[in-house]
Formats: sequence, C-alpha cells, structure tokens
Amino acid sequence: MTIAELQPPFKIVERGRGGKFNRIKMIGTYEILEGQGGMSRVEYTYETDAHLPSDVIPEILGGRGWAKRKANKAMKRLRAISRRTACAVNGPLLPRADQLAL
Repeated sequence: MTIAELQPPFKIVERGRGGKFNRIKMIGTYEILEGQGGMSRVEYTYETDAHLPSDVIPEILGGRGWAKRKANKAMKRLRAISRRTACAVNGPLLPRADQLAL
C-alpha cells in the first residue's frame, strides 16, 4: 500500500493492489476524529475491488476475516504507541474505573 492522500493530522488514504497477480485494487483510509475527554478516535476503512469470481470467492470465504484481524492488530499497536507517547509528554495515564482493584 502506498500513501495516496494525506490531510495532516486528520486523514490518510492508502492505495494498492493485492491478491492473485495483483488484480484486486485496495484502498485503506484512516480518519482521526476527536473523541470524548480530549481523546482521539481512529476509524479505519478497508475497501477492495475484485471483479473476477476467482478473486471474489476467496475474499468472501476468508479474506474479510483475515483483513479484519490484521486491522485490529494494527489498531492495537497504534493505541499502544499513542499511549506511550502520551505518557512521555503528559505523564502516566490514570486507569479507567473498571480497571481499579478494590
């Protein structure tokens, strides 16, 4: 994937190709939105454009789940990095109420 569009710090669009013989067009979009309490929220959208049945069927059978798992893992890494950066700049984060041991 290659960064095709960049609107710092709110939007990143990636474009690329994948699948058999790179026939499937792929677009990934990261949008950074303001969340509650001064936190940022990242939305990730992944689109594919497969035309041939030999490309569509594997996507239906397992490709979507694989892409979702990989995106979730990437979002967890991004969250960990942003928390480490926030701690280095602002000091440690306070735990959520449900994480407190009473």
